[in-house]
Amino acid sequence: EGQVVGADTRSASVEDLLGAVLVRTGRITSEQLRQALALQKKTLQRLG
Repeated sequence: EGQVVGADTRSASVEDLLGAVLVRTGRITSEQLRQALALQKKTLQRLG
């Protein structure tokens, strides 16, 4: 009782990634997302 007997990690689909959601809802442009991801890759820092 109360013990974890299994766990499942699922990768988010591309459509569910935060950047894709922000672009899809018009919060940011695809160019802004591209720039942010390039900066993240360069600095190895989290965005936000």
